[in-house]
Amino acid sequence: MSFMSSFLLSTVLLVNPIISATKPSAVVIDIRGMVCAFCASSIEDKFKEIKGVREVFVDLKTRTVIVGFEGPVTMSDKEINTLILDSGYTQRQIVRSEESIDLLKKKYIEGFKTP
Repeated sequence: MSFMSSFLLSTVLLVNPIISATKPSAVVIDIRGMVCAFCASSIEDKFKEIKGVREVFVDLKTRTVIVGFEGPVTMSDKEINTLILDSGYTQRQIVRSEESIDLLKKKYIEGFKTP
């Protein structure tokens, strides 16, 4: 193997994990129609049934759901929307993120202030 081939191969092997690590590993969903603890529990249970979901956090006050995946997000926006519609709710926005669940909680939940 030539020096150039070895260099290219090692570069691909080193860069590839970095590329895959930057894929979104969580989604933040703004949900409409959640009005009680049962609603929140229902949404949480539905997401926990999905293969690859590591953690689900539902905040009734802000009507926000944060779903963390074991790796890159494995659900399309259409699949997320279908799951929510089938549960009896609607979503206004889906945001994909590379940030940790804890950071997303601080950003979307703890930072929320009622006027």
